[in-house]
Amino acid sequence: GLHVVSPSQTSGRQTPEPLTTPPQATEDVARACAMALKACERGRAAVNAAANATKGGGVVPPSPQAPQAAPPAPAKLQPRAAAATAGAGAGGGGVPSLRITVHSAQNLPKVDTFGSIDPYVAVLFGSTDQRTRTVKNDMAPIFDETFDISLAGDAKEVVLVLYDWERVGKDRAIGEIRLPVRWLAEQGSLSRQSYGLRSLTDANGIAADVKNKAGVPSSLTISLTHTPAPKQPAHAAPVVAPASPPTAGEVAGAQRAASVADGAAQAALEAAQQDLQVAERELTDALQRLSTPGGSSSSG
Repeated sequence: GLHVVSPSQTSGRQTPEPLTTPPQATEDVARACAMALKACERGRAAVNAAANATKGGGVVPPSPQAPQAAPPAPAKLQPRAAAATAGAGAGGGGVPSLRITVHSAQNLPKVDTFGSIDPYVAVLFGSTDQRTRTVKNDMAPIFDETFDISLAGDAKEVVLVLYDWERVGKDRAIGEIRLPVRWLAEQGSLSRQSYGLRSLTDANGIAADVKNKAGVPSSLTISLTHTPAPKQPAHAAPVVAPASPPTAGEVAGAQRAASVADGAAQAALEAAQQDLQVAERELTDALQRLSTPGGSSSSG
């Protein structure tokens, strides 16, 4: 290390004394190092900015994409051939439906003491109750009335009940036919079929065929069409519109933005280089002052 020699006040000989670093030189070194560190940080940021600008930094417009073909529309579901001739039923809303026509009744019994019978037919399903008109004094009435029934709910049967209308008191039930919903679905469509009337079951659950005075079974003639619940079409995937190619104005704007980014990066690089040069000079001057014995920026 460097030493200075000065006369000793306590003895007649000279003793070497270590040289301490001047405080001003220490501050200069610290300041120069700090400036150099900041200059390095700015330079690193400038280099990153320049690299991003060179790569485009997200300002380069996207390349045009070829339009994609839209998926085909789902085929329209066609109704069953048996139901097509009957038109739309009353079901709708995703439930099966039934269209039933009550044509006529045959061989009805005489139940009134005076006169014959005033028949009408009630079509029942769950809480639904629809009725034909009443035909007065007719043992073989013709109705030809059509009813649409929604088969929604828990009921298992469509019931047709033939009544004798009474002027006074409650109408008298003559007989019925029961059409299970499952059986209706299996049949699909029936045209002018006759079914024997059964008497309503008594308390013991016993029912019997209804017959006229000559012992001929009474019957109802009906037509029906069962329409199953429509299937829900599969949901088509949403059609995504293809990206449109950039316009000339968008391309020019992106190019201007890239040019501005390049200019900013170049300016940042130049400023960083200047900061590094200043820091280098400061550091060199501080090292020179440290190498000069007893030197400092203030004492010379």
